[in-house]
Amino acid sequence: MGSGSRAVPACLLAIVLSTAAGGDTGGLRARSPFFNGRDLTGWEGNRECWTVEKGEIVGRMVRFTRCEFLRAAKEVRNFRLVVEVKLVNDLGDSGIMFRGPVTEEGDMPGLMADIGQERWGCLVERSTQKYLAQPADLQVHRGEWNLYEVVAVGSRVLTALNGKKCCDLEVPAMPAAGRIGLQLNWGNVEVRFRKLTLEPNPLRRTQDPQVGRSRRGVKKSSRGLGFGRFL
Repeated sequence: MGSGSRAVPACLLAIVLSTAAGGDTGGLRARSPFFNGRDLTGWEGNRECWTVEKGEIVGRMVRFTRCEFLRAAKEVRNFRLVVEVKLVNDLGDSGIMFRGPVTEEGDMPGLMADIGQERWGCLVERSTQKYLAQPADLQVHRGEWNLYEVVAVGSRVLTALNGKKCCDLEVPAMPAAGRIGLQLNWGNVEVRFRKLTLEPNPLRRTQDPQVGRSRRGVKKSSRGLGFGRFL
């Protein structure tokens, strides 16, 4: 792959939100930046592994003793998370943790939207290493930016990668609330996250099928499949 930045397709899972849906938002505004772009305020983790560069959260494995996690300080319940992620040089693996507990050691054994190699788009229960979803035929921009979306509403989980739905399933055992985290796994790994947006309490609303969102580095889609129609 070249070193240039590939434009990531606009969001598949476009949802109209309202905090009137009820439930705890953890003090977060609807469609709020989940990362301030300057430092790791509001996040907890090993600062030897996690830093901020050029407005991006960067995870690098300094010495491998265990998986490292950068954990959001606040718990959330129903939400939609949108993030762009790059696995540099397409090496190692990472993941997005959500709706799970945090152990005394800082581990996050809950659900994970997987990142890396043949794992992109998979949904994993880390405590058992059970794969709940293993989508096929995904378009992955290896070594470049990919758009990941995660929605959790009640016991329902929906995810998408680069505009293609990865899973839509019920997970009855999933906790009603939990913290979101970014994983840094084994080996010579560098993973980058940018443009993190958290939208609490997604509501089902009529969605214009032509709606697409423009952001720097992200194309405006001529066909947006609103996630609201699945909720």
